[in-house]
This record gives sequence, C-alpha cells and structure tokens, in this order.
Amino acid sequence: MKKTLLVLAISSLTATTAIASESAPTPELMPEPIKTEFFVGGGLGYHSAKAELSALGQKESKTANGAAFHIRGGAYIQENHRITGTINFTGDNELWHSSGAQDEINLDLAQTEFLLSYDYIHAINSQFSVFGGATVGMTQNTFKGEYIDLDNSLENESAKSKETDFVYGLQAGVQYKIMTNVSADFQYRHMFESYSESVDGAKLSVPNNSEFTVSVEYRF
Repeated sequence: MKKTLLVLAISSLTATTAIASESAPTPELMPEPIKTEFFVGGGLGYHSAKAELSALGQKESKTANGAAFHIRGGAYIQENHRITGTINFTGDNELWHSSGAQDEINLDLAQTEFLLSYDYIHAINSQFSVFGGATVGMTQNTFKGEYIDLDNSLENESAKSKETDFVYGLQAGVQYKIMTNVSADFQYRHMFESYSESVDGAKLSVPNNSEFTVSVEYRF
C-alpha cells in the first residue's frame, strides 16, 4: 500500500511539473523590451520664407532669406523611429524695400518656430543613415514696417505685427555618425502656409517657408 501511494505521488508531481513547463513562456518567445535613447542638440540653418501681397487686383510675392539657429531634443525608439521637439529662430529678414527721391519703405519678416517632428530612419551602413518624416507645430510671424522720410525725420513711422499660427510640413535628410553618442544631421524642411490676413481687400500671407539645416546631437 505504501509503495502504491509513493508511485502515485511521484506520478502526480511529474505531471504537475510537465504542465508548468508547458504553460510557462520560454525566453525565446518573450517580447523584446523597447529600446529608447534620448538626445539633445542644436544647429544652424539657411531660412527662406515666401510672402505674398494681393491688393487692387494685383499680386506680388517676395522671399525673405537669412540665417537661423535652433535647439532641439527628443528620443530614438528602437533605432528606426525618432521624435524631435525643435525651437527655431530667424532674424529680421528683408521682404520689401523701396527707395525714392524723398522716402524709403522697408518691410522685414522674422519667424520663430515651435515644432514637433517624427522621422523614420534607415541605416545605409555603420556611419550613414537616411531619414524622412512629417512636422507639425506653431510659427510666430513678426512683420516690421518702417517709413523713412529723407527730407524730414519727424515724418518717420514704424509698425509691428505679430501672430502665431498652426503649421505643418515635411522633411528629409542624411545622418552621419561621428562617434558612438554623437551624430550630425543634414536636413531640408518645407513648411506650408503659416500666416494669412486680409484687411480692406488687401491680403498678406506667408504660403510657405523652407530651411536647410545642419545639426549636431548627443545621445544618452
């Protein structure tokens, strides 16, 4: 009788162990943890913004060109996906300038961009990768106008208008790995309309702006 009970106990223990082994996930089937790396950086760019003025049945467009600089930070997710927050600043870039015998008129445009971007990154080799994606955010357009009377400085006038609007766009570029935690981006970004205002039949808009940028970032 004792021998029979011992055999049954051993059989029961063996069966329980086998069931537990079958139900427990093997290490090979466990999902891999999501790898995330954060980064900070900054850089410089060549900024170009197109402005259009429509009035009295006529339309004229000008482009404001100049330097820009930016700071940014974000995260890499599984190496192929990057989320980036960027603050980009431009100077007062000239849009219109007219000069006559008695006066001058100047109109400048400055842009400050607050952007959130997504990029998909594809590695070509151990040092070079290509990327592309989309951007959304807000752009603050600041127009500065100045009238200069060459004969009487008391007649000089100036005005300033500032407005922040939603904006979206696309970007693409190449990334070069300088060392393990340091890389450089060469990027082109195109943003669509960020400003439009009509007053008394006249319309002023910024239908697009673009920028070539060079950035350096540090991962941690």
